[in-house]
Amino acid sequence: MAAIVLFCLALMACLVLRANILYALLAGLVIFTLHGRQQGFFEKETTPTLLKNHKAALTDMIDRDKNHPSVIAWSLLNEPQCTSAGTEEYFKPLFELARRLDPQKRPRTYTVLMTSLPDTSKGQRFADFVSLNRYYGWYVLGGAGLADAEAAFHHEMEGWAKVLHGRPLIFTEYGTDNLSGAHKLPSVMWSAEYQNEYLEMTHAVFDHYDFVQGELVWNFADFQTTEGILRVDGNKKGIFTRQRQPKDASYLFRKRWTTLPIDFKKRKK
Repeated sequence: MAAIVLFCLALMACLVLRANILYALLAGLVIFTLHGRQQGFFEKETTPTLLKNHKAALTDMIDRDKNHPSVIAWSLLNEPQCTSAGTEEYFKPLFELARRLDPQKRPRTYTVLMTSLPDTSKGQRFADFVSLNRYYGWYVLGGAGLADAEAAFHHEMEGWAKVLHGRPLIFTEYGTDNLSGAHKLPSVMWSAEYQNEYLEMTHAVFDHYDFVQGELVWNFADFQTTEGILRVDGNKKGIFTRQRQPKDASYLFRKRWTTLPIDFKKRKK
């Protein structure tokens, strides 16, 4: 089970290529294809051109992937800003187009940026299920503030409970960087101990809410990025190293995904 979920993650990390979809079909994996990031363009002079190009790219994606049984959903945007006035005018035709193009009427979603909250996000009402990218305990209230991060996370989730109206919610990104080999007690950010503590806290929040129906950790493995003060030779959020060797967190995930009952949320009731 863990291997299946992890590989889904690797596929989701980029725009899905035909070869990956064919592999998913052969391996019995499920994926949803993702369209690219659009941020801050919904009220600009270039917005009409952007929307036209976005529709064309979305059409190409659905035409390419609609006959693959491994594809179970469409993600139409990646972390757009969706709190401004032009959001609904931009989102509505995209979601309508996706529904019209797909003969199977697969569910539609988009990944919701950390700054788009249940009471400010103007795009979430178009999604058939809500997909959140959240980093409480890393980009928000990291380090010694982990307990405060858990409280803040619960506060946001209570807000989502009020606006979902029966729709499921999944997490499409969450995680912390861990520099392989770094250990520290008491735990500090970037250590293996902190990564595990963060994951245990985050999973406890997930398990508290019946409407949370999926989790995709970011990321399957470390990967190279441009250099900068926020990166140590790349993104280190992987639960495997760039050489595909397991970090401590991989064993935490294996235990979780091999022991959590499929009907866990029903059993809670």
